[in-house]
Amino acid sequence: MKRRKVLLVGWDAADWEICLPLVEAGKMPALAKLMEEGTWGNLTTIQPAYSPMLWTSIATGKRPFKHGIHGFSEVDPGTGLVRPITNLSRSCRAIWNILQLHGYRSAVTGWWPSHPAEPIDGVMVSDRFHVAPASAGMPWPVPTGAVHPPEMAAALKELRIHPHHLDESHLLPFIPAAAKIDQRKDDRLEKLARILAECSTVHATATAAMGSTSWDFAAVYYDALDHFCHGFMKYHPPLKNGVDPLDYEIYRHVVEGAYRYHDMMLATLLRIAGEETTVMLVSDHGFQSGGSRPDTLPLEPAGPATEHRRYGIFVARGPGIRRGHRIHGAGLLDVCPTLLTLFGLPVGADMDGRALAEIWDAPPAIRSIPSWEEIKGDDGSHPAGLSIDSGDAGEGIRQLVALGYIAPPGDDAILAAEITNQELKYNLALSYMDAGRYGDAELLLEPLHVKHPEEHRFGLHLAACYHAIGREGKITGLSRRLVRAQLRKEREHGAVLDRDALRHFLAFAAFSEKRFGQVLQAIGRMSPAYRERAETRNMLAEVQLRLRRWQDAEWNFLTVIAADQENANAWCGVARARLGMRRYPAAAEAAISSISLVFGRPLAHFLLGMALFRNGEMERARKAFELATHLNPSYAAAYRMLSEIHTRHGGDVAMGAACNQMARQARQRLREAREREISPGKPPAERAGAPAELDKFPDSLAGIPRDRIITVVSGLPRSGTSMMMQMLAAGGLTVFADNGRIADASNPHGYFEHEAVKLLHRDASWLPDARGKVVKIVAPLLPFLVESDREGKPLHYRVIFMTRPLEDVMASRSRMLEESPSASGEQAARTQENLARHFLRTRQISALEIDYTRVLKETDRMVGELRDFLGIDLDAFRMTQAIKPPAKG
Repeated sequence: MKRRKVLLVGWDAADWEICLPLVEAGKMPALAKLMEEGTWGNLTTIQPAYSPMLWTSIATGKRPFKHGIHGFSEVDPGTGLVRPITNLSRSCRAIWNILQLHGYRSAVTGWWPSHPAEPIDGVMVSDRFHVAPASAGMPWPVPTGAVHPPEMAAALKELRIHPHHLDESHLLPFIPAAAKIDQRKDDRLEKLARILAECSTVHATATAAMGSTSWDFAAVYYDALDHFCHGFMKYHPPLKNGVDPLDYEIYRHVVEGAYRYHDMMLATLLRIAGEETTVMLVSDHGFQSGGSRPDTLPLEPAGPATEHRRYGIFVARGPGIRRGHRIHGAGLLDVCPTLLTLFGLPVGADMDGRALAEIWDAPPAIRSIPSWEEIKGDDGSHPAGLSIDSGDAGEGIRQLVALGYIAPPGDDAILAAEITNQELKYNLALSYMDAGRYGDAELLLEPLHVKHPEEHRFGLHLAACYHAIGREGKITGLSRRLVRAQLRKEREHGAVLDRDALRHFLAFAAFSEKRFGQVLQAIGRMSPAYRERAETRNMLAEVQLRLRRWQDAEWNFLTVIAADQENANAWCGVARARLGMRRYPAAAEAAISSISLVFGRPLAHFLLGMALFRNGEMERARKAFELATHLNPSYAAAYRMLSEIHTRHGGDVAMGAACNQMARQARQRLREAREREISPGKPPAERAGAPAELDKFPDSLAGIPRDRIITVVSGLPRSGTSMMMQMLAAGGLTVFADNGRIADASNPHGYFEHEAVKLLHRDASWLPDARGKVVKIVAPLLPFLVESDREGKPLHYRVIFMTRPLEDVMASRSRMLEESPSASGEQAARTQENLARHFLRTRQISALEIDYTRVLKETDRMVGELRDFLGIDLDAFRMTQAIKPPAKG
């Protein structure tokens, strides 16, 4: 089988709102061909939409609070000076490190951040290599550590292009009216030349790296579209109020020229890569264009990021990829899992995205492992404790300041470091909020707000955290402090107070406390233009939903959508309003519209489930509710609806009771979280939709005598539970079984079961009889393990949880039952396993995960793990002898 090659191309800030008109006009032929031959669609970003954080998430499949990159700059731990962000802050493996573990070579150019270049098997050119000095006369050495292997630096150095190397033939395609510019007063032509030159350096370096070395994976990142758009989108047609007509006439072609230039570079990359190479083109976010462009930018670090749009672009083409297909619901965090699947490698369960199975003609089996961080081997990453010389970081800092991403550090190094760390904490808090981890965000935001009450952004986001975790009582005091601080700022420093923004915040505070009349009054006092903003109309519509004014709410949400068809929140609002009006098919359509934009939002799946349930479509509703619980394992309402479906409409009383139990536990966690004043939305350690990783919780059984512990063997039916019971019995453990189910062809050595276990969901009174013994309880029944007996004495459990690839489980079950496997059966099994895993984690029950295949292949090692876990001197020889191929149930 021919080895797959993959090329990943990154265009920062590329947006379909610009691309599609150019494609349709025949002005981006390379992109048009890629779309025609592959799958394409939106790619939803995450927050905060700051490029170094986002591109690291693309490369790792993890959110910033997992991967460690939290902003544009950092403090050098050795000198205390501020420097541009480096990959030394990254705390997990990137895709090229994972691939190296399996012998794949990579060529990586310009990734942000990738300095210093990692010593991978292949080539890496860092994001510092292409940055040119401020003027032509200044020296331009290659930054230390910018190229790996270092011996390539001399050749690549000759490919760099300085802005002053460019002439009119290079610049006129972007600014045909350049002769009208008075360059003594206007430096925009010079800024364009710098962006173009540095972009061309990235491209020349990437093509050289790809052409001069063998590679299995190549990644090229171009930051230029983002810079072009921040500098010149205001002049992109149509002419907007406040833009000078002469400036418009001179600079109106820049953005289109930038996109067309990127298409030309893409054509070159495709030619070098070859037709058999799988190509993925992505952007980390979009860019506001047309009427949605903001008139002003906030005066805060990274303020230009408000020009970013939620949706970037995604295109994939290659062998086995669907042709001419449009994908919906793809997210930035899905890129790395999809790349791993392209190479036939498992997805890390600690990754936050999913493999986009829908891009394939025939979706491959998507495997998972707990974490790639646990795999040993040379991955080409930096050695621990590596430090670098930050002496040449000045040019990078100057550029970040010029782009508006950071404030000028100033001469006070200590103050500059303090401000930098403050921004990193703030960005980390925003990342937590985007993942629903409001409690973690609150812990970061409260100290920032206390120290800087005049910084309204800290207070606004802290208020959102209070609202999300049910601490509305703190919002009133916060709003008063914020108003006082803003008025003092206006009085003492002459700052212009944004009274509309202040009224919006007061309206939010009133909404949080259900003072809906005051919300309407605050909105009424806003300027007409501010009342038309999407966030204001959304708040008004939310009030109308609470007042059951369904038609008014729907109209306001649809007004938001009329201005922005891709507003996923507004589509959810439409679904809720239509549910209130009992227009169930229309509500389902609105929920699907939201899901197609942002797949990973649990509420949208729940609303779809409710619409389908009310419309009598139980099977589709069940799948929607299951997806909601996969995305948010603490979604009590979704568990309740699953219980309703299984109990009253599916005839599966046990499954219905298990879901009801999960709903009660979710509500209890919510109550406890509010009492502890932490986030109830904080997800467990598992990745959404992936199995929860089990924990041994060593302290949970400390001091408990062995004869008081109930040892449970669990897992899905046909996952190896009978084989494990056979081994433990041979090793010397006493089995709790009645032998009522006799051996058969599927399990010739017996099932080791007890009839009472099957009725656990109704009667748990027998559990004390299993103390000091081992009992087999399949995964769907685990949530019914009670915490104490009838006398109130605590019951203590430890669980050996058997795992086996789901396709093997379903195949074994089908052979046993003599029926064909079904997709619904596979989904039900996955749900049962996830429910069981979630129960074990939330109850903090000591559990050991044992892989069925490893027991057969690495029996001695697995026996050792069992002995260590149980703390019992089992008969290893007899356990090993007990492994007989027929015992597979």
